[in-house]
This record gives sequence, structure tokens and C-alpha cells, in this order.
Amino acid sequence: MFIKRLNNLTLFRLHITRRILPKVHSNLFASRCHGNFSVDFGKSSYKEPADAVNDEYTTDPSAVKTPYVPDNVRAEMYKLHKDDPVKWTEQALAQHYGASLYRVRAVLLLLKKREEKMNILLGTTDGSIPPNWNTLYQKYSEDMTKFTPEVLFEAFCGKDAPADGPKFASVGEIKNIIERLTEHYHRQSDLDNYNNMMESTLQELASEGN
Repeated sequence: MFIKRLNNLTLFRLHITRRILPKVHSNLFASRCHGNFSVDFGKSSYKEPADAVNDEYTTDPSAVKTPYVPDNVRAEMYKLHKDDPVKWTEQALAQHYGASLYRVRAVLLLLKKREEKMNILLGTTDGSIPPNWNTLYQKYSEDMTKFTPEVLFEAFCGKDAPADGPKFASVGEIKNIIERLTEHYHRQSDLDNYNNMMESTLQELASEGN
């Protein structure tokens, strides 16, 4: 009985692999190209986009469209929508940037989440770094071994500290600020590295016609 069930399970998996998954993959690829994320398990109606490069390389590489949107463009889309949501609706942004409505919605949602995370991390409402935090971190970055939180507290809040300089409540507050800004700059560095990698990859693909 166990062997029979095992054989039936094996046959079922083969059926899924050979019959169902290719259709799902085909429909998912079609969904990504056309902005439709619904999955139809029936026959795929997908047709190769006219701007795709074929095996004969008859399409100009510069005309090939890619789904990647640079971060500066995503930031611009989000700022337009945030500053004037009545004018720059999702539909207006999709038409202006030649993007699918689903892509625009994803960009706006992800950048909103990013902004919320930055506001929590930096203790602000607009994602900007407080000036006194920036001054503190610049000093800390000059020599992280020399300018410990204790040394920085004395420099900014000690008896010889400038009267018009930034002030901090305690060594603990300085430690907290350093930790927050370190995480912020690490996140920004990772994002910049990813964008540079994607830009480089797209340039290589465009030059090769892929």
C-alpha cells in the first residue's frame, strides 16, 4: 500500500512538472511583460513583445525595453506623487514614464515604506538627517578610533565646547545617533552599489544586443 501511494505521488509530481508548471511560468512571464499579475492555468495567450531581441539580432539594442527602473527615476516618481497627488495620479505617472500601472503602484508603495523606515531611523518626518547629527557623524568619521562617544561628548558638551555648537544630552545619546547613522549609510551604500551594478549590466547587455 505504501509503495502504491508513493508511485501515485511520483506520477502526480511528474504531471505537475511536465504539464502545469510550463504554463504557469509562461503566464507569469507574460504577466511581468504586460503588467498583469493574474495566473491562468489554461492555454497561454502570450506573444513575444515586438521590441524583444530575436535570435537573428534584427532589433537595435538601444530599442530594447527593460523592466529595471533606476532609483533616481523611482525617487522622482514618488516625489511628484507626494507633492501633488491630484495631478500626479498613478495613471498619470504610468503614462508619463511609459510604465505599467502595476509598476507605478509598486514603486510608490516601496518608496513610501523606505521613507517610513528612514523617518523612524533618523527621527524625522521627511527622511532628512538632522544637522546636529550630521555634524557629530562627520567628526566621528574622521577617526572612529580616536573620536569615541565619550570624546565626542566632551568635545561638543564639555566646558571648552563652542557655545554655538550642537549639544547632546549624554554619551548614550551620541552612541545611539552613531548607530542609527551607521545603519542609514550602510543601507544607502548597498542601494548605490546595486544601482551601479544594474546600470553597468544594462550597458553591457545593450552593447551586446541581449
